[in-house]
Amino acid sequence: MTNSANLKRKIHFEPDNLDIIVNQGANLLQAAIDAGVHINASCGGTGVCSSCKVLIKNGKVDSIKTINISQEEYEHGLRQACQSHIITDLNVYIPIESRLEKTILSHESIRIPAALATGWAFKPPVNKYYINLPPPTMEDNISDLSRLLRGLKQQCALDNVSTEFPIIKKITRILRDGDWNVTVTTMSDDEQRLVITNIEPGDTREKHYSLAFDIGTTAIRGELLDLNRGEILAQGSDYNGQIRYGEDVITRIVSSQKTNGLQKLQQAVVATLNKLIRQLLAQSQIDADHLGYMVIAANTTMSQLLLGLDPKYIRLAPYTPTADFLPVIKAKHLGIEVGEHVHLYILPSVASYVGGDIVSGIVGSGIYQSKKLTYYIDIGTNGEIVVGNSDWMVTASCSAGPAFEGGGIKHGIIATAGAIESFSINPSTLEPLIGTIAEKKPKGICGSGLINIIAGLLEAGIITPNGKFITGLPTNRIRKGTDGYEYVLSWAKETQIGKDIVITEVD
Repeated sequence: MTNSANLKRKIHFEPDNLDIIVNQGANLLQAAIDAGVHINASCGGTGVCSSCKVLIKNGKVDSIKTINISQEEYEHGLRQACQSHIITDLNVYIPIESRLEKTILSHESIRIPAALATGWAFKPPVNKYYINLPPPTMEDNISDLSRLLRGLKQQCALDNVSTEFPIIKKITRILRDGDWNVTVTTMSDDEQRLVITNIEPGDTREKHYSLAFDIGTTAIRGELLDLNRGEILAQGSDYNGQIRYGEDVITRIVSSQKTNGLQKLQQAVVATLNKLIRQLLAQSQIDADHLGYMVIAANTTMSQLLLGLDPKYIRLAPYTPTADFLPVIKAKHLGIEVGEHVHLYILPSVASYVGGDIVSGIVGSGIYQSKKLTYYIDIGTNGEIVVGNSDWMVTASCSAGPAFEGGGIKHGIIATAGAIESFSINPSTLEPLIGTIAEKKPKGICGSGLINIIAGLLEAGIITPNGKFITGLPTNRIRKGTDGYEYVLSWAKETQIGKDIVITEVD
């Protein structure tokens, strides 16, 4: 008999028009991930949400009907990808509501407000120095490294400078390629000592740049900075590639414990960083060789996943991260596509669920300098609040993702093109006026839309303060649905998904 595990099946994904060969019995969601096809999976594939619905156009999967799929949908071939195992060759269509439209995150320049913190001086951790060295002679034949260090001391007043080994490997060539005129890049290490991180032929002081990234659970935002002038030259953002493994940190931690899970999550975030770096370089028309440094702010779990550190115990009591303060490392060692000399600094965390992103916000806002009692609130996939002033601070965190990314809502989705984000009601007709992200046809409700919808319904007298619909009003938008009473936000013919989009009493 033939072992079914050895049988190969071909899966064709639409509308991506991509194919993959997998073993019979493989999980359909994992097959999509392996093929580079995105299917929303808010719960990370545990089957408790309905965001990974797909349509099986041809072929057969082993999948029971779940509570998230109606009998009619099931009979027409709709399945949850995470709960489906491949039996035959398949033709799989990914509906619009199960896809992520990556065009929604802007790459346009935004205005940067003046810093709120005071007493700061612009002082990058890396600096460039140009020196002109005398070539060696029979009377002065000290080593190339000694000649370089002597020149830094005599011409730039830099003493007690150490050197990384890659500098020694290339110093002989660089000194002679530059005819003994070179630019040296130095960095302050963890103990504030100067270390030579790069050496270039000629005078390259004008080409002095760095990268700064905020790695969020949902999105990554980056900037390319001119370290000579303190200016932002390019900005960009994209969804964190880890989103295919779940939309919150707990789900990602669970995913990291699966076979090769930690490696996959680390590679996913690095792939997004590399994509953004290429875009930032293209926008600013800067050569990657002139990048000298990277800084990253992220929550504790995102920091550990980037570094490939097991986040398991962040989730388990007593909730301990691997480290709060992380040493400066070489970005290239993580797979980030920058030069060997580029070092990466990750802002320190406070605790398992209070990370470097909040630390950077507190430092940048200057709350710690003021006597005025202040709330600092970061509402993202993870939500954090800091309360305090220059004398004291306390902090707490919670998972805001389920509320602000449509979790548990019948037509809830993350903030993407077509997500309903604004809402108002005509008081005389009780007809809605909705607005969507990117002004696309509606396909679901994101977090800000949920807040606005509930507020609008309450203000219009359509729901009571306890969330119950008031029936008998002169409108056909209030009706009895499968989850009790509901209000139709958008009729099927007006949507991308071909179904009525509603807000229910359960929602």
